[in-house]
Amino acid sequence: MTAVLLGAGCRSYGSRIRQFRSLYESGNFAGANAHIDLMIARESGEPLEVVRETQALDDSIDPAEGNTDLLLLEKAMAVLALGQPETTLRLLEKAKDRFDDKFVRSVGAKFWSEFTATLTDDSSLPYRGADYEHIVIRCVLAIADLLVDGREAYTYALQIGEKQEDIIGSDYGFEQDLDSEGTDRGRYKPRERYSRVAIGKYLEGIILEANIQADEAQRSYAAAIDFHGPSTLLTEALERARSGIKAPPGEGVVHVFYLAGRGPELIEDPADPGTEIASRIAGVGLGIGMRSWSAAMQAPVLVPRVVVLDSFVPPLEIGLPNGERVVTETLLDVNATAIEQNNANMPVTIARAVVRRSLKAAAVGTGERILRKQMGNTYEAHNLAFLIGMIVNLFWTAVETADTRMWTSLPSQIQVARFSLPEGVHRLQLGRDLEASVVARPGQDAVVVVIRPHLNARGRVLVNRASRVEEPVVAPQVN
Repeated sequence: MTAVLLGAGCRSYGSRIRQFRSLYESGNFAGANAHIDLMIARESGEPLEVVRETQALDDSIDPAEGNTDLLLLEKAMAVLALGQPETTLRLLEKAKDRFDDKFVRSVGAKFWSEFTATLTDDSSLPYRGADYEHIVIRCVLAIADLLVDGREAYTYALQIGEKQEDIIGSDYGFEQDLDSEGTDRGRYKPRERYSRVAIGKYLEGIILEANIQADEAQRSYAAAIDFHGPSTLLTEALERARSGIKAPPGEGVVHVFYLAGRGPELIEDPADPGTEIASRIAGVGLGIGMRSWSAAMQAPVLVPRVVVLDSFVPPLEIGLPNGERVVTETLLDVNATAIEQNNANMPVTIARAVVRRSLKAAAVGTGERILRKQMGNTYEAHNLAFLIGMIVNLFWTAVETADTRMWTSLPSQIQVARFSLPEGVHRLQLGRDLEASVVARPGQDAVVVVIRPHLNARGRVLVNRASRVEEPVVAPQVN
């Protein structure tokens, strides 16, 4: 029991990942990558040399070991920013397989098994990934694949929609609202409240359009509008697909994906007053029923809350060679999605905490009664047993931590722009003194990805392999 309690008091995931996040958000992507390698080595138990030499892709590095799968997601973003989309794909696939495995097993998980699975708190359960993280994995996979060769991008785009429907249509939460005979008492299904995101359908549309499948692209764009609402980008895409004219003659299409701002953060926060009252009443009720007042002596309930670091992300203004300006539009607001889903699932999180504390209070109350009996049920025995029970109950609940594990290197938003340019090499201005040369070819789409975790930093720009202009290597001058 002592080991369990001490284990619960270890540093939270949020505090352990803070240095990586700080390096990544400051634009020190190489430093962030080196630091995450060290964390992966410690978490997986494999030598640091193996992690570094194989980019954490060696078969000996088990994503199921602790939070290794979550750390692989962090590394994937760091290596993407370092210009290695191929490695990003492999890392994301390795982590995705593990996340998918845990998600499938947990969708219909029995509510009570989640309570009794731990004597500590939710952070000791295997991390199955926030629902929006399952979506964003596939989104980043699609974008990274477009940077490589685009062969699997459409499959990943389809998976965004499939996973979204899988999540929203799941029965998670339903079993929490069944009575003892299995009768539905209200169909509490928090995932039904989620908004659908449009970026998957948009990615489907641009890939179908590039492959001259305008009819199918229309359906994807129409679905994106249905999910997202009015949008210049999506409306123009639908009209373009209906007309069957992808771009003016002699021009090539350019897609810009802007991964902008710092993504959401989870912090520990006291539960709302109503939850505290319910927890206290439950403790008092147990105390009365068990004649053990130490059962009511518990620390405040802590829950994970989403904190937004970049509440406003301006669109990226892209300067074209002819002096025109094109601005990006948001197709995935990661912050808003995280807040929506966290709020929808909060009743389940709180319910787990309240029932877990009831189990702890019952255990402490039972221990107090046994201790009183062994000590002879004297007045002094009652006082000493109460004191010991109170200390144990307070400590046992005080060491609980809210589960703040999350994919910390996600952007605040993913914004998108599309335009066409005459055939040839063009220099694009991408804000904050960031530029990129792109080759435009009729009938071939160019892809540009701008990664800017800190809105006041230059960030990093990537261009897909087929549209990249290799910058000349300038030899250093010798005096």
